[in-house]
Amino acid sequence: AVTLGAYGTKGAELSLAKARLRLDELKAAHKEALLHGDPLAGAAGVYTVHDLAEIFYKDRIETQRKRPEEARSILDRHIIKQLGRRKLASLPASAVSTMITRVVNGGAPVYAGKVLGLTKQMLNFGVARGYMSHNPAARLRPIDLAVQEHTPGDRYLTGEEIGQFYRALDQAPRLSEQARIAFKILLLTGTRTNELLQARWEHVDLDSALWALPPENQKLTLRSAKKAQDFMIPMAPQSVELFRQLKEMAGKSAWVMASSESDTGHYTDKSLGLALRRLFKLRAEGEDHVMRYILPIPHFSPHDLRRTCRTHLTDTLNVQPHVAEKYLGHSLGTLEKVYDKGQLLSQRLEAARLWGDYVDQVAGQAADNGCELPV
Repeated sequence: AVTLGAYGTKGAELSLAKARLRLDELKAAHKEALLHGDPLAGAAGVYTVHDLAEIFYKDRIETQRKRPEEARSILDRHIIKQLGRRKLASLPASAVSTMITRVVNGGAPVYAGKVLGLTKQMLNFGVARGYMSHNPAARLRPIDLAVQEHTPGDRYLTGEEIGQFYRALDQAPRLSEQARIAFKILLLTGTRTNELLQARWEHVDLDSALWALPPENQKLTLRSAKKAQDFMIPMAPQSVELFRQLKEMAGKSAWVMASSESDTGHYTDKSLGLALRRLFKLRAEGEDHVMRYILPIPHFSPHDLRRTCRTHLTDTLNVQPHVAEKYLGHSLGTLEKVYDKGQLLSQRLEAARLWGDYVDQVAGQAADNGCELPV
């Protein structure tokens, strides 16, 4: 309700004619606000969801995220595509929930949570900047939209499965030699897939058996990356030999995982993921003429190789937990002050040698005994 002024009293300045004129002005302003947003938003040139998304990306995402690509993709593929033309002043919660439901029904209930989270963050940003009076998606709950929360996986390979995996890598037809080597390096070093794919030869010292991860290749926030140093990975002889093979294949390329078929000049995580999925589908005929899967074990992802490494370091090889955590590049928190003496290089090198010898052992057993199962 809006009070226009006093009418019908002695000395009142508001006549009926003036009241009607003022009412018409307010109606026009209200219509303008519904079409283009409130006056503050209009003054800033932010009328639509698209306008907000662009300034949100520029002022918030790019300045605070080390790798803003995923947020940019969500903005373009979902938020801008489905909500971009809507006016901020009249954006209903139902429009946001419809967008999320489409992602869920498209078979990505976990990814839908990321879309919802970024949408809420963007709209909260709009409220904080004064572009809109409230966040219409504030009360949308993942559980009501069939969004599934991401839960950390627990898949890791047993010693026998590691042997089967190595045997399958050596048997698989049309699997590139670089991919074979990449999977073995990921298992031996416990590194993340992108840390290997983004590695350049300037970061690898084969003579010293050291691989340096610069801050830009580590999983860090933009703020912590500014203070971070290179993380040194001591390599066992098995890893050094694998890197030497990659060096020969790379030729003059600066990338460790060089690829002439990629726009980036190196392998991508998608290409390795696809190679692993294909590996599970391959079958071969044995001496008894029975077709068998060459990798007859439950499926796993490239990242599960990192969990496999961490699990066996402590459970199988009795490596101290703080050394195993540092092996993977994890922060030790308050323990850092006590244990972080030169990044624990000597302890991690010993752990790498133990791990490399163990993998050689189980891989050799698989090669000698055979591990295929009938389809």
